[in-house]
Amino acid sequence: MTFQDLIAARDATDAKLSQLGHLLNAYPRSEIGLTPDHIKATPEWQATYYAANDARDRLRNINRYLVKHYGKELKAEREAKRAHRRAA
Repeated sequence: MTFQDLIAARDATDAKLSQLGHLLNAYPRSEIGLTPDHIKATPEWQATYYAANDARDRLRNINRYLVKHYGKELKAEREAKRAHRRAA
């Protein structure tokens, strides 16, 4: 995969993970902030939880590959974003 393909996959996976995080946060929580066991036992919560874990693993693997094989390009992208923020 090219650098641009990996960046697009990273951004799409990050958006999916964010969406799944919002879905998980919509479930009720106990007084101490934990999801109750009767909620965790539902198939809907489990499907959302495992999909979020899969997305998190995919994002981790994409980032690991990007750092290992495209370190210079990532640094240039990061510097370009900083320069754009400073100019604004």
